[in-house]
Amino acid sequence: MYYLHDIDVVYGDDPSSEPSDSIKEVYTHTSGDINKGFEGNPNVTGISISIQDGEDARYDDLAKGAKGDYRYLHFQTGGSQNISRIALFRSESVISHNHIISLGWDGLTSDINQGRHGNYLYIGWVWV
Repeated sequence: MYYLHDIDVVYGDDPSSEPSDSIKEVYTHTSGDINKGFEGNPNVTGISISIQDGEDARYDDLAKGAKGDYRYLHFQTGGSQNISRIALFRSESVISHNHIISLGWDGLTSDINQGRHGNYLYIGWVWV
């Protein structure tokens, strides 16, 4: 016999992103989407990184399992331009904001690997 162990919350933008083992709506057989008919989350307009020596349970640690500082993503909302595309940028040297703009990107986080003595790692984005 199987028993419920936990429930994972999964977010998606369309019905095709619904996991096959999701909770089904069985009364009206319509949608299992909790936010159906509501606007949902605001659009992301910026991304930042925080690096700290203490854990913050509100966020997922980007460096989970590694020793050292905790690294967290933070999303800004409410700006006038929405992010439509993101990518990782890895380099052996610092990437400047001017350089990222010359490549057709609009924004760049600070170095995710700051203090780790490895490659420089950033998240870049394009606004709509």
